[in-house]
Amino acid sequence: MPHRFRYVVWNYHAKAARYIRYGVGEFSFEEDGNQTHVRWTYGFQPRGWPASWLLPGLVRGDYQDFMKSCLQAIIEASEEDYETAVD
Repeated sequence: MPHRFRYVVWNYHAKAARYIRYGVGEFSFEEDGNQTHVRWTYGFQPRGWPASWLLPGLVRGDYQDFMKSCLQAIIEASEEDYETAVD
């Protein structure tokens, strides 16, 4: 399994993302016995001022909530896949 997966996203269509030029996301994985610790980080390139001033509010608010719900869905799907493979 790769220990890191990095990607770039651009051309956002959401109104809230109008201040974002592009985003860079990265998943990193660390095995710990029979568990895997996942860290998902994101960074954004703003579209200049005032985007550089407004962007932190979006990231700490709606985008952080979005990332948490996505990560929870990934966890649930992987647990379902694991249970199916074990059965």
